Amino acid sequence: MPVVSLLANATLARKAVQEQHLSRADFKSLFETLFEKQIPEVIAEKLEQAEKVRDRAIHGREPSEARMRAAVVDLLDYARDYNAFVHSLAHFQPFGSLQGFHGGRAKGLDNSTTRLLLLGVGFTLA
Repeated sequence: MPVVSLLANATLARKAVQEQHLSRADFKSLFETLFEKQIPEVIAEKLEQAEKVRDRAIHGREPSEARMRAAVVDLLDYARDYNAFVHSLAHFQPFGSLQGFHGGRAKGLDNSTTRLLLLGVGFTLA
């Protein structure tokens, strides 16, 4: 099934994303549901390396400055490569241009259509 170009209601979609418990495995599963492809290992590995540094810091084991710098580089590489991969599948870049925010809005779907869209791809809504 090809990815259909739809623009969900931003408020409802943001609320669904913010309230969804999404583990790392759930993210990969949701990605596969949406795009019918797995994130290539070479891209996923960049995020996984940065996650290791993040986990270390969160659990009180201070990562070295060098590891933190490497994690930042991995995250920037991940964002660039993930953007390119998603763009090749769906013609949009989830992280935008990676040059900061700029305006310009398209008209979003109404709430009921957005609800159906979010439910259809696996989000649970209250």
